Amino acid sequence: MDVVVWLAGMVVSVVGSAVVIRLVQKRRAARLAVVDRVECALRVTSGQVAGLKGTWHHGTATLSPGRIDFVRGLPGGRGVRPGAVPAAVQVDEIDGRRLSTWREWRSVAPGMSVLSVRSGAATVEWLVVPQQASWARGRVER
Repeated sequence: MDVVVWLAGMVVSVVGSAVVIRLVQKRRAARLAVVDRVECALRVTSGQVAGLKGTWHHGTATLSPGRIDFVRGLPGGRGVRPGAVPAAVQVDEIDGRRLSTWREWRSVAPGMSVLSVRSGAATVEWLVVPQQASWARGRVER
C-alpha cells in the first residue's frame, strides 16, 4: 500500500511541476512578445554568422522586419550570459519548418519548431516554441 501512495505522490508531483513550468513559460513568452522579443535558439548549418556556431545557442531575440538580433542567455530566461556576443541575422528568406527530433534531445526539446533562415551566404536554423512559430515568422518577414 505504501508503494501505491508513493507512486501516486510522484505522479502528482511530476504532473504538477510540468503544469507550473508551462504556465511560467507562457507568461514569459507573452511578456516578451509585447516588445517583439522571443526566447529561442539559433545555430548555423552552412556559412558563417558572427557570434554563432554549428551548435545550438539558447537566448533571447529581438525581432524586426528582415532581422533577428540574438543574445545568448542563461537557462530559464534568467538574463544575458556574461560575455555573450550578440549575433545579428539578416533574414533574406525563411525556407521551411520542421519539428526538432529526439536525436537533438541533448540541446533542444523534441517537438519544437525549427525554421530554416537564409541570411546572405549563410543558412541558420531558428528554434522557437510551436505556439510562437507563426507569430515570430510574421515579425521578421518583410
